[in-house]
Formats: sequence, structure tokens, C-alpha cells
Amino acid sequence: MDNLRRVIVDVDGVLARTIPFLSQLVWETWGCHVDPANWKRFLLHNFDTRFTEGDTKILMQQFHVRLHELEPVEDSVWGLKRLNAKYRTVIVTNRPEWTLKDTIAWLDKWDYPHDVVVAGMDRVNLINKDTPALIDDSASTMEMALEKKRELKSEIKLILMDMPHNKRLVSRDVLRVRTWNEIVAAVYRSELIS
Repeated sequence: MDNLRRVIVDVDGVLARTIPFLSQLVWETWGCHVDPANWKRFLLHNFDTRFTEGDTKILMQQFHVRLHELEPVEDSVWGLKRLNAKYRTVIVTNRPEWTLKDTIAWLDKWDYPHDVVVAGMDRVNLINKDTPALIDDSASTMEMALEKKRELKSEIKLILMDMPHNKRLVSRDVLRVRTWNEIVAAVYRSELIS
């Protein structure tokens, strides 16, 4: 397995249905709705005046305590197993390192294959010239990966799970997908081309 190339896969939004789960937590806690297009801004910049910084901390604490309740993205277990048959799968998350044990338990609960799980690290630093694919839902991660791809002169396939919060990114070098069938096809297609 050590000679296999690494496919880098994000947890939240790619494997886990995180935004619907967070939406449910906001509804249960405060009885209101946050537009899915604004989730990243809500969490990172606390743009919504209905919520204080303390409210955001409470929400994230609830999220981390209830990680085990997250549902997988449709066909993501099947898709990751398909990729894992040919590549090492490096699972990455921006969750704090102290959630790593619970994140791995969630992956195991749903039978996701994983060779390595990394928390709290810049996933773009994991990219090397031989990395076949990065699969994420973050526009800012893809922007940094585009720079790394150009710097390394790499053929890495940058695959962005289409979400309301990442619509601002438009690049012909980033493949926008909606399903795991599309992800698997794109990774295997890039292997046939290169």
C-alpha cells in the first residue's frame, strides 16, 4: 500500500452531510434558519447579528459533541471504497485535533476506508506532484490548491463538491461535481488521460 498514490478527501461536506446537520442544530437551539449559502461566513465571520461569538462557540461545541449523529453524503462510502481500491485515501478535516478520535469513530461507524486521517492541518500542504486528486467543498482550499498545482506543474484533479457556499469559485481547472459517481468517474478518467 505504501507505493500507492494519495487521494486527499475532506470530511465535512464531502463525506458528511454537515450543513444540514448544523442547520438542524441552529433550529433546535435558536428556532431560526441560516441560509446554506452563508454557512461559511456564519461560522468564520459571525456575520449574522442575531448571533454572538458565544453563540457560534456553543453551536460548534454541540456539533463536536454530536458528531456521531452526522449522516454520510449519498454514495460516499461506496465512492471512497472505489478510490481506496487503487489509491491511499488521506482523510482531512479542519475540525480541531481534539475531535480526531471522534472523527475516526464516525468514519469507522459508516465503514469508510482510510489510510490516514489528519485534523487541523492545511490539506494543500499534503499535495505533491504525484497526488491524483483533492476532493473538497471549500472554495478557498481550491484556490490555494490551484496555486500549488501551478507551482508543482502537477496534473492533480481538483474536484469541488458543489455547494451554495462555494459558488464564487469559477475556474476551468476545478471540476465542480454534485455526486460521488461523478467524483469516482473524474478520478479514474484523469488516470486514463495521464
